Amino acid sequence: MGVEEDIKQVIALLEQKDENFHPQMGYGKFYIRTNEPLSYYYPHFKVKDAKIITVMGSGDHLLQATQEGAREIVSFDTNPLTYYLTSLKLTAIETMDLKTYRRFFEHIKTTLNEEGFDFLCPYLKDDVRIFWEHLYKEKKFFKNRKYLCYFPMNRFASMKTFLQPQNYTLLQEQLKNVQLRFMTTNLFDLPEALEKEQGTFDTIFLSNIFDWLDRKQAQKYSNFVKENIAPLLKQDGKCVAYSGIYDYYFPHEIKEFETVSMGTKETNYKVFMYTKK
Repeated sequence: MGVEEDIKQVIALLEQKDENFHPQMGYGKFYIRTNEPLSYYYPHFKVKDAKIITVMGSGDHLLQATQEGAREIVSFDTNPLTYYLTSLKLTAIETMDLKTYRRFFEHIKTTLNEEGFDFLCPYLKDDVRIFWEHLYKEKKFFKNRKYLCYFPMNRFASMKTFLQPQNYTLLQEQLKNVQLRFMTTNLFDLPEALEKEQGTFDTIFLSNIFDWLDRKQAQKYSNFVKENIAPLLKQDGKCVAYSGIYDYYFPHEIKEFETVSMGTKETNYKVFMYTKK
């Protein structure tokens, strides 16, 4: 599928006027920003000079990993539209100062405003530019963003160190060196897509995909991580299999998964991690 099909699908989403979030459906709404405290747990895992896998989502995982010094990042998502958002963010960071970037992506009232897009347009890759140009031509796109963009409101959304002034400059520099790849695939097809790269990844961040699985998939999840995701890792590589925003769902009794607590004065946030032995 190409940009023409992606445009067709995104216009259909706007016309359906569905405010619900359906991450398992392929084409659908995307996170405009993360709802995870990335700066809390990225320092606990090998990211600097590492080859890693992240969920694409809002693109903030990729940005945090880049700022932390990853050398190669494979970013995947079942929703093809996340590629266009992430690409827009990457171009924005390369060309905008921090204040302008924040206004374009971090503030609900001004997110994806036309002024910011007009500035970015000449710098975008052809497919990304074509996609967003069609979207901005749609009547009332800015008013109807709620049918396309999911705006998480919890306090974790701001916990991204790449939005600190000194780190934003670092991120701009790091983007010149990191190797980025985007893949449209679901979690269960990812091992086959990366079969030739087994044993080459240092860290895998699967975000809270577990929250969005159906019951049958959830029952298989832990074994799938051990049997299908783990082979992608180097020896002693780590897979962050679940971020504990809603940790009462995760099957704690599985002994192979370690609970990594990252408690602070603000939160007792924790993640569940698998280490390849």
